[in-house]
Amino acid sequence: MKIFYKSFINFFLVKFFLLRDRYKIIFLMFHGVMDLKGSPAWQPLRPQLSPTTLDEYLRILSRYFSFVTIDHALEMLTGKVPLQPYSIVLTFDDGLRNFKEHALPVLEKYKAPATVYVATNHVEQQIPFWFDRLDYALQLLDGEPYSVNIGNEIITFVPGDREALAKAYKQMRYSIKKKQISDEEMQDLLYSTATLIEKKYGRSLKDIIASDPWCGIMNWSELKELAAAGITVGSHTVNHCRLAFVTPEKAEQELQNSKRAIEENLGLACNHFCYPIGSCNGQVADLVREAGYQSAVTTKYGFNRIGDDPMKLCRFHVPYGTDGEGVETLLYRISGLEAFFSKIKRFFIWKKS
Repeated sequence: MKIFYKSFINFFLVKFFLLRDRYKIIFLMFHGVMDLKGSPAWQPLRPQLSPTTLDEYLRILSRYFSFVTIDHALEMLTGKVPLQPYSIVLTFDDGLRNFKEHALPVLEKYKAPATVYVATNHVEQQIPFWFDRLDYALQLLDGEPYSVNIGNEIITFVPGDREALAKAYKQMRYSIKKKQISDEEMQDLLYSTATLIEKKYGRSLKDIIASDPWCGIMNWSELKELAAAGITVGSHTVNHCRLAFVTPEKAEQELQNSKRAIEENLGLACNHFCYPIGSCNGQVADLVREAGYQSAVTTKYGFNRIGDDPMKLCRFHVPYGTDGEGVETLLYRISGLEAFFSKIKRFFIWKKS
């Protein structure tokens, strides 16, 4: 597959597609950036982006694109200013502390602005996100396999086999995302699972979160430093909840209270929002608009065009630089080639059927 990607990178197709879509604005979605060297106490099962890979990405992207702020992108998308071709926006979800240590220096090297989205209760309470807390707990397991029931789907974790653990954990996260259960039910399930394991082994990610390089969350002081350095800070709700799976009243509180907390603590307007786990529908988008946000990003794959709803902006997932995926995959994706060949593939499958 990597050879396939490179064959297109080395020829004209990428440049042709980039030229074709030069007036569409690209948003990239990152999470944590962590130096994989050294001997950390543990390592998450989820793939992690290294600063070296981020540097490689930005170096290549700077050849093709101009890095723009989210405010500038929004002005272009709403027609307030002329659209600058080859514009790209960098966004980082969750407000992890490793952003400051490992991502910011790389961004500054390439003079690339970025937006960081934070869940304010996690900032204030310094508590880990459920996906990190459970990830840590699952790696404490030993002995017999451990099973979890996710809406009548049994997922089994095999202690001691990191590859199998990572695969089962990925399956669990995917299963949770597609289940039509309330956010409260989902949180209860995840936290109760983590709590049971933590009690058995007498350890928890909560105990080390203040110093943990993987999952530690920036505090208000650190976020102030970022804002002073030109990084835009946006909201990711109060409790990182799926807004499409809570009541409208709860969603309204999450939107308004997180916005207020950011503005009061940073002394700056909070105009931008990110849907946790991409959980969004028409009603939620209206609530985001009514709460006073100017933009909201989803996890939906694709480009953004003039006239698109600023409450439903699309983003491209950034490959982690693992399993053979790297710069070639990223360019293949954001050039539109991936979508182009997917359409062709679907067409032939349809003709065949």
